Amino acid sequence: MNNTLRINQNSLNVLRERVPLSGTGEESDPLIIDSLQGLNNFVKFKNISCHIHIKDIIIGGIKLLKCRNFTITNCSIADLNLSACNNITVLNCKIIHGDLTNCRSSTFKNNIFDRDNAYQRFNEKGIKQSDITFLNNKADILLHSYLSFSDQSRERFKIR
Repeated sequence: MNNTLRINQNSLNVLRERVPLSGTGEESDPLIIDSLQGLNNFVKFKNISCHIHIKDIIIGGIKLLKCRNFTITNCSIADLNLSACNNITVLNCKIIHGDLTNCRSSTFKNNIFDRDNAYQRFNEKGIKQSDITFLNNKADILLHSYLSFSDQSRERFKIR
């Protein structure tokens, strides 16, 4: 992810300067990111614990490293990378490529996992069955034959 905007707990003000944000970051009033205006096409969040809701955007890449309390809804994401995260919810998104490593207490629901070529795939590493909830996810039917999900992922994503 070249030209990536890097945000950590201490540099959230940098993000506030670059995009209009609402919310305080509390559970009842999460920071809302719903615009890419002034934002790089790739964003890396590291060691963030406040509540952040990313919604209604199209983006090249989102990486969450050691983060918790993120919700991502109604987004198109070329590359979603979650590593050592907790309490992440991904709803109603279209995801082309993704990595999920050592995450806990997270939910993927009503997402479409798409793929433009045979080398992109959704990887799971260090994940226990009880750590992640997958509900009503599917692969794009037109690109279904290119998917290389593991048998376990196919079952969890309900992909046939």
